[in-house]
Amino acid sequence: MRSLLSRVELGAVPASTHRAVVRAGVVGAWLCTMSFLIAWLITGESHWLVEGIGPLATSLLYTGQVVSKREDAVLTLLSGALVVIVVFSLIGTPATSVSAVISLWVFAVAATFFVVRRPIAFIVSIAVCLFAAPSAWTDRVTSPLAMGFVLMLSFVITAILIFSIRTASERSESRYRRLFTTAPVALLEQEWSDAMNYLESAGIGSERELTEAISDIAVLTEVMSRVRILGMNAKARSTMGIGPEEDLATLPPSRVHESSAPAMRQQVIAMWQGKPRFEVEYLTHPETDSDVDMWVRVEVVSTEIVQHSRRIVISVTDITQLKEAQSALEQLVRSKDEFIASISHELRTPLTGVMGLSAALLDGRVTDEAERDALLEVVVKQSEEVSYLVEDLLVGARADIGTIAIRPEDIDIRSEVEAVFTGMESPVPVEVRSEVVAWADPIRVRQIIRNLAVNAGRYGGTHQRAIIDEREGSAIFEMFDSGDPIPEDARERIFQPYGRAHRDAGTTASVGLGLAVSRQLANLMGGTLEYLYDGGSVFRLTLPASGRTEPVEDGAGLGASTPARR
Repeated sequence: MRSLLSRVELGAVPASTHRAVVRAGVVGAWLCTMSFLIAWLITGESHWLVEGIGPLATSLLYTGQVVSKREDAVLTLLSGALVVIVVFSLIGTPATSVSAVISLWVFAVAATFFVVRRPIAFIVSIAVCLFAAPSAWTDRVTSPLAMGFVLMLSFVITAILIFSIRTASERSESRYRRLFTTAPVALLEQEWSDAMNYLESAGIGSERELTEAISDIAVLTEVMSRVRILGMNAKARSTMGIGPEEDLATLPPSRVHESSAPAMRQQVIAMWQGKPRFEVEYLTHPETDSDVDMWVRVEVVSTEIVQHSRRIVISVTDITQLKEAQSALEQLVRSKDEFIASISHELRTPLTGVMGLSAALLDGRVTDEAERDALLEVVVKQSEEVSYLVEDLLVGARADIGTIAIRPEDIDIRSEVEAVFTGMESPVPVEVRSEVVAWADPIRVRQIIRNLAVNAGRYGGTHQRAIIDEREGSAIFEMFDSGDPIPEDARERIFQPYGRAHRDAGTTASVGLGLAVSRQLANLMGGTLEYLYDGGSVFRLTLPASGRTEPVEDGAGLGASTPARR
């Protein structure tokens, strides 16, 4: 028997399957033996004891395998067939020939499921044995050759069908494993039986009870720790930050945290409901050196065509960039809404004044010439505010399509600053440390200085001052204010379109374009615009110097005496 098994190489299946088959055989054989014994005790007929010899011999053989812990399903099945042949040869009767033949055929066919290599050798060997077996029963069966031929033919046909189906199944499984392993997406295979059994053993019988139970993070962690990971491909390990040498059989408790808990609860509930397909999204924290949170989309598909399947395949997709793009889009929509509200306010305020004053002048209600001139001056200033705002909007739009016109020439920075600051409601002291000539577009320079002055007046506290200087071959204009410092994480954002750092209650929100436009214009003219904090907020405009500079006596300035540095 052992030589036959060695020749056909049987039994290369999981040990658990062998144990299950042998122990099922033990139970069945002993039940059959007890049945014959009970029949003898009830009827008193001795033939029941004789017919029970075969099942008894089989029971002892199978029990010996269990006790010796050498459970081999193939040996069990073929030894059972051998017992049938020997016992029937010794004590068989024509009346029991049909049951003997059926038992012999069943044992042989069952052994076929455990053959993994050399199936032809196995089929031929067993077919010869089945054909020859009835020849030993010549005085107990009629037509032993015919019976042997029928046994052999039925076994061969059945065995070929079994091997064909199993081969197709193995090829499908192999193809699935190959695709699973080499797939460019992250794939995991999980088994949820232990997790679901745990919930059932806890007395959870409804979805409401389940929801209440897993709302406790400790219970959820216990459930997820019972989910067995059957396999994962290289992409899954990379996405989840798991090294190739790490043998991950279950989900580590550290991966169940507050950010991922809601999605994991959805997954537990979906598995409880037996859904064949579902998906969830959550924020995970991979245990990698990068230590970076990421958003993942988990899509779950059952691998078994049965309801309430507990074996699933999970695809994990890193959607961090998608979430960031979505967040940026949402922020853009909010910025657009804020922009519309701000621009409406910025335009409505001066236009309302222009319309009201113009109507008063047109109706002739203002007769005093001095008062009329004052009103006309207000109309002009309000109109200028509108034109400045419109110019910023045009520059912002042209910057997006790259059509801003820059016409540089030699300009005196002091003159441009004076042109902007003259006539302002609150004069800004200017300290001129050097008479410097810059190579820049005068219109754009005035636009930048105006935006910096407006920004300082809006957010810069009660004190503002400016400095004109020349440093390392560049013309410098610095706007100082006593306002609160801009947070470090917002010091670049304020130079982005619609970016703001101040949202104080009671302060009218700006459009958020002035600083962005100013930096764009400075860059186009070969300069820079940056924010610094040195005891106060400082916006520094740097432009290429063109002419020679001349030192200015201490104390010289524009508009007012130069105050001491704050």
